Amino acid sequence: MESLFKNSLFANLTTVVVIILGLVTFFGLPREVFPPVNFDVVGVSATFSGASPEQVERLIVNPIEDELRGVIGIRDLYSTSVEGFVQIIAEIDPDYPEKDEVVTEIQRAVDRAKGLPPEVERPIVQEFKSDRNPSILIALRKVENISVNYEPSLELRTMSKRLKRVIEDVPGVSEVNLEGEEDLEFLVEFDSKKLVQAGISVDEIQRAFRSQDLSVPAGEFESATGTIRYRIENELLNEDKIKNVILRATVDGQVFKVDDLARVRIRQKKSRDYVRSSGNPAMILQIIKKPGADVIDVVDQMKIDAEGFIKEINAQSRDQWEIAYGADMTIPVRVRLKAMGTSILIGGILVLLTLLFSLNFRTGLLVAIGIPFSFLGAILLMPTLGYSLNLLTMFGFVVVLGMLVDDAIVVSEAIFTEMESGKRGLEAAVEGTRKVIRPVLGSVVTTLLAFAPLVFMTGIVGKFVKFIPAMVILCLIISLLEAFFLLPTHMKDFVKFNKRELERRHPFERIKDFYRRLVTWAVAHKYTMTIGSFLFFALALGLHLKFGRFILFPKEGIEIFIVKFEGNPKLSVSEMAQRLLPIEKELSKYSKEDVLGYLTNLGSIRGAGNPEERRTGTNYGQITVYLAPEIQRKLDMKQIMEDMEPLVEKIPDMEDVQITELGGGPPTGKAVNILFQGDDLKMLRSVVEVGREKLSAMEGVHSIGDSDLPGKEESLYEIDFKRAIQSGIQSSAVATGLQMAVDGSIVNTVRGELESMDVRVVVDQTERPEVALKNLSALNATGELVPLTSLIRKVPAENGAFSIEHYKGRRSITVYADVKEEITTSGQVNKAMEAHFSEWKKSYPGLQITALGGKRDTQESMDSLKRSAMIALAGVLFVMILTLGSLWQPLVVFSSVPMGLAGVVFIFLIHGRPLSFLALFGIVGLIGVAVNVGIVLIDRINMLSQTMSWDEALIEGSVQRCRAVLLTSVTTVFGLMPTAYGWGGGDPFLKPMALALGWGIAFSTILGIILIPVYLAVLKSWANFCRSKYRRVFHKKARLVSVSSNSDQAAF
Repeated sequence: MESLFKNSLFANLTTVVVIILGLVTFFGLPREVFPPVNFDVVGVSATFSGASPEQVERLIVNPIEDELRGVIGIRDLYSTSVEGFVQIIAEIDPDYPEKDEVVTEIQRAVDRAKGLPPEVERPIVQEFKSDRNPSILIALRKVENISVNYEPSLELRTMSKRLKRVIEDVPGVSEVNLEGEEDLEFLVEFDSKKLVQAGISVDEIQRAFRSQDLSVPAGEFESATGTIRYRIENELLNEDKIKNVILRATVDGQVFKVDDLARVRIRQKKSRDYVRSSGNPAMILQIIKKPGADVIDVVDQMKIDAEGFIKEINAQSRDQWEIAYGADMTIPVRVRLKAMGTSILIGGILVLLTLLFSLNFRTGLLVAIGIPFSFLGAILLMPTLGYSLNLLTMFGFVVVLGMLVDDAIVVSEAIFTEMESGKRGLEAAVEGTRKVIRPVLGSVVTTLLAFAPLVFMTGIVGKFVKFIPAMVILCLIISLLEAFFLLPTHMKDFVKFNKRELERRHPFERIKDFYRRLVTWAVAHKYTMTIGSFLFFALALGLHLKFGRFILFPKEGIEIFIVKFEGNPKLSVSEMAQRLLPIEKELSKYSKEDVLGYLTNLGSIRGAGNPEERRTGTNYGQITVYLAPEIQRKLDMKQIMEDMEPLVEKIPDMEDVQITELGGGPPTGKAVNILFQGDDLKMLRSVVEVGREKLSAMEGVHSIGDSDLPGKEESLYEIDFKRAIQSGIQSSAVATGLQMAVDGSIVNTVRGELESMDVRVVVDQTERPEVALKNLSALNATGELVPLTSLIRKVPAENGAFSIEHYKGRRSITVYADVKEEITTSGQVNKAMEAHFSEWKKSYPGLQITALGGKRDTQESMDSLKRSAMIALAGVLFVMILTLGSLWQPLVVFSSVPMGLAGVVFIFLIHGRPLSFLALFGIVGLIGVAVNVGIVLIDRINMLSQTMSWDEALIEGSVQRCRAVLLTSVTTVFGLMPTAYGWGGGDPFLKPMALALGWGIAFSTILGIILIPVYLAVLKSWANFCRSKYRRVFHKKARLVSVSSNSDQAAF
């Protein structure tokens, strides 16, 4: 140690190099909102155009689920079948070791699925990862007044594809997805009356398009002049070629072309979901950045290129175009990183001022140097660990800010004390460091052990928050190395005492004098103090049980809310657009300081991304409102939502309207999400209705819904196979004719230079399908036309389902709801519902009930947190036993933890805040920090007890370590308070942890420095009492044995 402290060059050079390299690394770190997280969820999606949910379930879902059930490592399997589409969600078991292998097996299982219809596009298998979320949305639209128009023009589609290519060239952009874009198709609209006059059948139409679309190589011929390549080229690449397709040519020269009987045009395929931006038809571009790319750099460059493109187009075009931004992730990144930086700066200044007040000027500066050294040392290692600069890693810096100087304070205070006693330079550095190695190492290790289990928490929540303890641990390790190996050398070189400084009384001595009187009085009244502390903890516990609430992630700092509309089933998309127009106009009046923008979806409800909320149909709509960050906007989100309510209530023909804010924090399910399973659909619907009634009766529960919605009205036909066979008509021709009469039949697909286009044939699109069907016929083998209506018959049909849910391969219905957090919580509602589960299972045989969503997310997170807390407690206890060399003294040290917990309960009740997951997260971290008070105090008391009486050592040891204990706690609290109260800006998502940890440390320190000596005195008193009792009994028995022996000898 002495040789290391002599080497000033090593200490100075190491400090300078780490700081310089750390700064260079800091400016090169990618910035993000949240770190990249793999959710261990795999989605399988497939499209089957025109198929009913029942057909999708039977022909796609069942074969795929049969294969997926054999994949080891899948915990849960969900599927939702809707018209023409299916999504299957496979959740991977968080405890399964080889998760990548599970993903591979899922892909193989999907590929093995047998019997999928040829019309089904190949199922897409994709992992859900946070870095797949868009960094920003761009809405491209024409500059027009707000109108009810909702269909995007071909010009808008073309412009959006051009803009997409511009953005794809931006460095750091991984992918650009177009929302609202549908493929182009050739629409051939036949007049059925002309078909009848010409005697053209549906199978002739289909055959003509397929036979006359040719591109066939015929080979090569070697001639004297060279090689000649021969081929047949007759591809239907444009409207003119399609118009010239020959449907029939007779021997007498009569020719019927498409142009004679139909109208041909290019259009976008019908969409189920139309998008409007600020009241006009729009195309939405979703920009996804590459992993590891800086979101601010990517988005800034993208905006420059996109705006340059728009400016160039507007200069060349008569129409004017504009772009608007939504869900811009750079806004929260800038605001929150700035807020975190400000919090660190304010906390750092408070810490520095505390150090300068408590220690001499030079010592305070040298201790403070440990803060940037530790931060920059950790930043230097972040690229190696794959960490970015994001909200969670920055908050890790905030949490550890005040702790970074704890070890340095104790070391410097010990060296400072040696210098005050007259020792100089190297001798003071060596002796002071040697005396505190064990308590400092013990206190830091206990803090590390408290945070370490949090790094290994499971579940989605654990995957996000683990970055906070990881950064705390990294910074503390570097801080410990700096305090032991660099700080003593710096103090040896730069801290010089003169006679005047040695003789001058430090202001902190007055605090120590006051503390000496206080702790002396407390020890003298030890039993009163002990009973009082127990009553204090019991009061806190009682108040929490009576008034306390728990919410996994309170809805704070929310910047998005959605308005979901369900209209009368008879409403068309245009009628829905008309009814939503007043809301759009009202939202357009808000300042950009409050409302950044909004997007309107017509034909669908997307909800918050939960599959059970998704709805499609002409009578559905949704408006998504993007707000400015909370710390910037003037209006409160609830005020804006309340402004919407009167307008929403006036909209006619609405069956249900819900205004819902999107919760903060990592993605979790709905507050209430109860899944009912069974083989009897009527039974399921009955119990679902009962469940909804129970939820409706609960105060604070709103937005109640379920996944069992009525489907569309169906018109069902059967083919008369006997008559079809007798007439020589194939059933495929009959099916094609019905398709042409309804939505059109895809008779061919032509491949152009840029994209493939279907050729869709429809008949009498302005008439009802039944009218068009009467004029359609099929051609038999003898050349006779057979009316299609003679080959089919209509049969009674019930309305199908809107969607069909499976859970683990069985039919299920989900009931879901949200809660008003100021009235009730997810946990309270789920607990009330669970009380009925047993009763329902008895009343409905075969029923299975599973609580998912917020209930399961809360339970998983809490179970993982409990495991982490138990591991942390065990680890901290083990280290304290080794550090203090005692089995009972660590129990005294632990007394500071419940005092801190009691303080947290009081503070949260005073602030009117519920306890949340991050608050409990902070409490687990508090375990390691709170015990440091006891470790530092008791270590000194034990040391002094070797040279003085126990009572003297108890008081003197507490007083001697008072400055170190108070300084370490005050600096930690000051480092957290700016974030806890948003000084200089803050993030509501992280406030609970800062509040719990900061005030927990404050209470555990203030009460700990008083109660730990008290508890030690009580235990010592009881130990002396028990020892004296034991001695008395032992001596009494010894005397009895002696008397008995003498009597025996006399008798003998």
